[in-house]
Amino acid sequence: MFRKVFGRGKEKEKEKGGDKTAKSPKKEKKVDENGRAVEGGHGGDDEVDAWDNPALFEQGGEKKVCTDDFELLTVVGKGSFGKVMQVRKKDDGKIYAMKVLRKEAIIARKQVAHTRAEKQILQKIQHPFIITLHWAFQTEDKLYLILDFVNGGELFFHLKREGRFSEKRVSIYVAEIVMALAHLHTHDIVYRDLKPENILLDANGTSSSPPPLNRSLHLLLF
Repeated sequence: MFRKVFGRGKEKEKEKGGDKTAKSPKKEKKVDENGRAVEGGHGGDDEVDAWDNPALFEQGGEKKVCTDDFELLTVVGKGSFGKVMQVRKKDDGKIYAMKVLRKEAIIARKQVAHTRAEKQILQKIQHPFIITLHWAFQTEDKLYLILDFVNGGELFFHLKREGRFSEKRVSIYVAEIVMALAHLHTHDIVYRDLKPENILLDANGTSSSPPPLNRSLHLLLF
């Protein structure tokens, strides 16, 4: 099921040898975006191109990575599809957020198309106020997205704690949000989940309260 839906490749096509009569290759049933069989017709390679290799995406020509390249530091959050962890890349010590998605849960909840769209959108977006996708790769049962780790907290948290922001601070935040949304619009992307919980602050500056004005916002697309 996972190989058919996410495109694990064509390994082990000839596992058995011997002097046997050649048979015509068995055609796989065509499946829709949620892994269900579609009557009439058979699927081709075009159905799995988006998830055809273990390494799915590398930002800016960076070398391919896998789970062995990262050290787990802590679990940041958990959801119905998987979890997000703070990790450290072993070769350079840089900190990232690792989003781990279980393929079984994605298929069960009919979110295959949504997950593919998430990766495709993230990999083409480059903006200082939008979370960046650095790598995407997969194993037999899981998908991995390596993203910026932004540890200044949600805008919702700071707003709830402080009650209200100064006009100067609001003007900066609004300007950054508008620039982020405008960049998405240039790619014909409409962001429909804009809310304080999906806006993160970075950790630039001190930990004083209220946060310093040189902290930037980062839009969390998914």
